[in-house]
Amino acid sequence: MSYDNTGKASIWKRDYESPKAPAFSGDVYAHRDIKAGELFEIALWENDNPSPKAPIYTGRVSDKKERPQTPAKDDDFSDEVPF
Repeated sequence: MSYDNTGKASIWKRDYESPKAPAFSGDVYAHRDIKAGELFEIALWENDNPSPKAPIYTGRVSDKKERPQTPAKDDDFSDEVPF
């Protein structure tokens, strides 16, 4: 049985320095088909694997979640009963 990388991400620190090279590079395995320009979330955690070949960060790729909006507080509203 092969390992399923669906929805996973890995980032490695570059082992050479160049002013034009990125400090980190990595891979993202999409969890579904992605359309051009579509926004998705990526979450990364430090990887404490001591191997020098292990990625510095590992993570998860997921659909962008809409944050629920809290309704504005109405200062004129009162729960008190007037009698």
